[in-house]
Amino acid sequence: MKKTLLLLLIATYACPATGQPGNPTTDATPAQVISWTPGSQHANIGRQVSILEDKTGALTYMQVSTPAFQKSFTPSQQSVLHFGFTNSIIWLRFTIDNPTADSLLLELNHAFIPEADLYIQNMDSAKSIPPPGAVIPPGRGSTTGDTTTGGSNTGDTNTGDTNRQAGDPTRQAGPPAAGAGGWTVYHSGFHVPLDHKLVINASQVFPILSGRHDYYLRMQPYAHAIPVSLWEKSSFFLKASRQKLIYGIYTGLLLFAIAINIFLFFLFRRWYYLYYSILVFFYILSSALVMEGFAVYFFPDIDLMFWYRLIPVLDMPALIIYCLSFLEVKRYDRPLYTFSLTACGLLLLYAALLPSLPLMPVYIANQVLAVAIFVLAITIGIRTGRRGNRLGYYFVTAYFIWFVLINLELVYIHTGVLPHIGEISYVSLAIFIEAFLLAWLLVQRFRWEQQEDHRRESEMQDRINRMHREFQHEILSSKLEIQEQTFQEISQEIHDNIGQILSLARLHIATMDDAGNTVLANKIRDSKTLVSKAIHDLRHLSHRLNTDYITEVGFDVAVKREIDAIARSEAYETKFSVEGKPYRFDQQKELILFRIVQELLNNILRHAHAKTISVSLSYDPAALLVMIQDDGQGFDRGALDSRGANGNSTLDSLDTPGTNGNGQGSKGDPGNGNGHGDPGEGHGLGIKSMYHRARLIGAGFQLTSTVGAGTTAAIHLPYPSTAENIPPTTTKGLTL
Repeated sequence: MKKTLLLLLIATYACPATGQPGNPTTDATPAQVISWTPGSQHANIGRQVSILEDKTGALTYMQVSTPAFQKSFTPSQQSVLHFGFTNSIIWLRFTIDNPTADSLLLELNHAFIPEADLYIQNMDSAKSIPPPGAVIPPGRGSTTGDTTTGGSNTGDTNTGDTNRQAGDPTRQAGPPAAGAGGWTVYHSGFHVPLDHKLVINASQVFPILSGRHDYYLRMQPYAHAIPVSLWEKSSFFLKASRQKLIYGIYTGLLLFAIAINIFLFFLFRRWYYLYYSILVFFYILSSALVMEGFAVYFFPDIDLMFWYRLIPVLDMPALIIYCLSFLEVKRYDRPLYTFSLTACGLLLLYAALLPSLPLMPVYIANQVLAVAIFVLAITIGIRTGRRGNRLGYYFVTAYFIWFVLINLELVYIHTGVLPHIGEISYVSLAIFIEAFLLAWLLVQRFRWEQQEDHRRESEMQDRINRMHREFQHEILSSKLEIQEQTFQEISQEIHDNIGQILSLARLHIATMDDAGNTVLANKIRDSKTLVSKAIHDLRHLSHRLNTDYITEVGFDVAVKREIDAIARSEAYETKFSVEGKPYRFDQQKELILFRIVQELLNNILRHAHAKTISVSLSYDPAALLVMIQDDGQGFDRGALDSRGANGNSTLDSLDTPGTNGNGQGSKGDPGNGNGHGDPGEGHGLGIKSMYHRARLIGAGFQLTSTVGAGTTAAIHLPYPSTAENIPPTTTKGLTL
């Protein structure tokens, strides 16, 4: 596609050579003399030749060399010759003066010239032989004297040029021979097998005689730009060797890119890797068979013209299919996807019809199709980019770089400046750069897909974790709800049944007569005291278990009464403080928070062996901080497997069953909340339960202990901005 688009751009600016073979003039225009400078290596002679267009292909070298036709030759105005789309035969006339001993070669630097014949008039036998070093084996592309060879007229008589069809591959060249006043003819073009050329090269190369000679060159360029140069022989072969090396590296790198992407296709099963490999394969064919013609070095007998017509057409659907897959056009723009697939199908149908179509219409049709496919590819990139696929814009940028290189080729063709880099055209360089830019885009897409996969995996893991937490919260909520319901039923049972029975028992005891028996009177009195204490304790227990009671009196009052109850036992020194103005949370939060405090206090009473218990409530405008401290024996550091830091252990290290939460569970002792070795509660509402209950209400929970220095529990419950400050509750009218 690159080649055909370039040809269309060339044709836009081309100024075909003019000259009418049927209207010769008698005023001859002398040919410009091209003088070879000693020590030179190369000279571009595109502006030093004269040009004649033979639209019928009927002129012979005997005719164009006559004075009557000299005026028809037009001086060239081009550094690189180009004639647009034409079926005409082009004649070049030039005079070369080589006064040196240098062996010179004339190069038409293009592989796709079907026929090119160089005619040299023999002034004498000494000058009719090729220059030193231009070895021409028998049968290799040259004829001399008065011999007619394969339709080439060689002698003083026209015997075949008028009837020869352009591109006739039949050549029966004999050894060069001197003929006074005769002509030497060198044949080249892609119809001459590579091993039959005078100089084995993909371009058309002819030896130049020493001394001063007039030359006429007959060729059929079709639509190609043709640099015409003189070379010193050794410099040319050095250039040709370097060029072949570059062709090899160029092809090798592209084949390596193909191999890597085929491997990636089988590894990841992503079709765009395979489509990229197919596209780059066609890029290689475009350079080898369409742009540079170096395929003849690998396949000397290849029919270049067949592939020259076919490869640009096959390159187009390969590009579009790659675009559709790589840019996920079906996902972003289904109508454009359908249109592009239809275009690919029509291109393949057109490719099947190519062998039956005339050459020049095929050239023109290929150029129009190349422009259309280029516009379609750019449209695909822009539209997918606008719809969220950032690779679309990168794709357009890659083709913009290619377009810049195509224009550099045009600058070279029209001005001769900015010579090719590394002996390959800017179009082939554009193909190479584009192939690796597309490879870079594949890497980018793979990297972005990996990032997207990681993001989706992370989101999925977060969703799973969130669902797990929600599930745990639901379980805990259900568990707490069942627990509270059970507590409520027990509280009601104590109040309605056991409490009433004990009250009735106390009344019965009060009615008993001691009959003046002191011992019996003491027993009755003690029984009444015990029953009264039992009623009081059961009432207190009933209130602690009663959810409505907690809601009624409020969190701070309920905690104070828990501390007061502990103080009445006279087994502990208790401290209770409230900082700030108390405020209320919703019923569920206060209830769960109170149950956590109850659990901590119960664990201290049962396991810590403490003497002092301190509880502080700090009501900050932003949060409530509950601190519970004891001076008990603390955690057994060794039993925690060194999970703590700096001699301390925190909740974050103790959030799994089997660790001792607030105390000193040992090996084999699952711990229970205060951690002093009660296996029966190891899997109950211990540390993990308190942690999850705190999370359930959005509170932070931290438990810190130092061996021999007691334990500190901290609960941090943020205060919701929508909560309403209410006056602190009082104990007036409430009894335990």
